[in-house]
Amino acid sequence: MNESNDYHLWIEFAKNDLLVAKELDIEKHFVHRAVLVHSQQGIEKYLKAFLLFKHEIIIRTHDLLILNKKCEKYDQAFLQFELDLAWISVHYLQSRYPDNLEDISLDEAQKALQIAIKFEKFVLPKFGLKK
Repeated sequence: MNESNDYHLWIEFAKNDLLVAKELDIEKHFVHRAVLVHSQQGIEKYLKAFLLFKHEIIIRTHDLLILNKKCEKYDQAFLQFELDLAWISVHYLQSRYPDNLEDISLDEAQKALQIAIKFEKFVLPKFGLKK
């Protein structure tokens, strides 16, 4: 996979993931997983964009906690998201594969989306951007 080192592209892809999550009809049971996945993916891409913005080489991982820890080296404010990112990471894994019989609930999908929106509002100003 050829990964771009342009943080602007990562920001645009993150915005698109969150736009998809927001546009899905969250009341429909079959989209709960998709809302959670797109919320997680948006946060992941914002974290990677921030690392690129700081001239870091991004690592291949979907682990939000690892990425967030790397971001904390540049800005301790990222620490405030540690519990939320841990929660999303657990539920993200649960949502990705059919071997887990537990489904994602409406409340869980809503919580994931709210965390992602909160994270987006937090991180965009760090690039000198507004939502």
